[in-house]
Amino acid sequence: MRDNDQKAITLLISASLIFGIVPSLIKLINTELPAAEIMFFRSLIPFIFITAFLGLRPQYFKVTNWPLIAFRGLIGSIAVFLYIIALNYTKAGMATLLNNTYPIFTVILAYPVLGEKVGKRVLVPLLVAIYGIYLLFHPSLAQLNLGLALALISGIF
Repeated sequence: MRDNDQKAITLLISASLIFGIVPSLIKLINTELPAAEIMFFRSLIPFIFITAFLGLRPQYFKVTNWPLIAFRGLIGSIAVFLYIIALNYTKAGMATLLNNTYPIFTVILAYPVLGEKVGKRVLVPLLVAIYGIYLLFHPSLAQLNLGLALALISGIF
C-alpha cells in the first residue's frame, strides 16, 4: 500500500470518528448552552483549520461566484442550527440519520430547481429511501415530535 493510500485511509477513519462523536458531544452540552453558541463553536474549530490550510496553499481556493457561496453558507448554517436544536428533542442517532437524508431531497428537487431529469435507475432507490423515512416515522407518526421534524427539515437544507 502506498503512503498516500495509508494517509487517505487514516484521514477517512479519523473524520468518521469525529463525525460520529460530535452529535453525542453536542447532545451532552445542549442543555448547558444555547444552540447558537454551540453552532458558533462547532463552526469556529473547522474554520481555524480551513483558514490555516488555505493560508498555506492559497492556490486551492478560488471563488468565482461570491453570492452563490454566501447563499450556500446561509443554507448550511440553517441546516446546522436546525440539527443542533433537533438534538434537544430526539436521540442523536435518529437526528443524524434524518439530517443525512439530503441526497433524497437533492433528487426530489433536481427537476423543479435545475430541470434535471430523474431516470428510472434513480427513481426506484428514491422510492425505497422515502419508504425508509416513512418506516422511521411510522410508529410515532401520530405523535410526531419536534426533534424528528427539525432533523428532517435540516436534511432539506
